[in-house]
Amino acid sequence: MVHRQKRYREAGTLLKQALSKSNETGGRELISLSLAQIVWLNARQECHATAARLFGASQSLRDKMKIPVGVFIKAEYNQIVSEVRAHLGDEAFAAEWQAGMSMETEQAVECALAAVSPQSQA
Repeated sequence: MVHRQKRYREAGTLLKQALSKSNETGGRELISLSLAQIVWLNARQECHATAARLFGASQSLRDKMKIPVGVFIKAEYNQIVSEVRAHLGDEAFAAEWQAGMSMETEQAVECALAAVSPQSQA
């Protein structure tokens, strides 16, 4: 909820905690969900390349677990993908998405944690 209220620093802190805890417990489904939320945060903060990369990483995890994007968030998910693609252009978006798709889970977690570091939330 805090990310929808444009309280990005607080949202980043909470998402970082959630992702760290999910990673500690090995909860890949929760990792994927946390990545998706960090994507949203990055898109809203205009960090489009990172958002596209984490979109790819989150998609890769969902593909491995055979879990589709949730029906209740699919419209918002598609909207954010479209916004990020529009900002980057098709070629750059595809390159970042593919970079994310090729990440191992631990790499994706490290990338996401770096994306919500204090200096990235200014």
